[in-house]
Amino acid sequence: MMADTMIPIPPSNRGYKVALLLMALIFIISAGAFSYLYFQSQNIINTHQITIATITAENNNLKTDNASMSADIVQYKEKLAKIALYNDLHQYIYDVIVLHGGFIGLTEDEYQIARTKAEATEDQDLLSAVDSAWNDRNGEPMARFALVMKSIIDGVEGQTE
Repeated sequence: MMADTMIPIPPSNRGYKVALLLMALIFIISAGAFSYLYFQSQNIINTHQITIATITAENNNLKTDNASMSADIVQYKEKLAKIALYNDLHQYIYDVIVLHGGFIGLTEDEYQIARTKAEATEDQDLLSAVDSAWNDRNGEPMARFALVMKSIIDGVEGQTE
């Protein structure tokens, strides 16, 4: 009967305290780790936002440069087309002079073709030189046609500036 007279021993709170302490420690470590990860991710996000802003600014600068270069290319092509007109007139006059073996016997039709080619350049000095070379009968024809050639050279050089 001794078993009935024994005083029950209360359960130990030590196990609960240890478990509670471990859970609190795990919570604190986890909170610290998650806080660290959160702030690191914010730094990464801020860095990427700065990078995106820099890239966007550079992209806008490149768009501006591209538009400027496109305009330069159009202008360059226009100048090349103008040079081609001068070269065409030069070749035509050369062919006419070779055909006639000099400056004698030039025809009105040849003059009109040369004048039309000179008008296409929109160069008034060249047009005047062509008119003078064909129509002015005073002076040496070679000197008159040399002025045409000089006007062609000046016109081509004017396109390379």
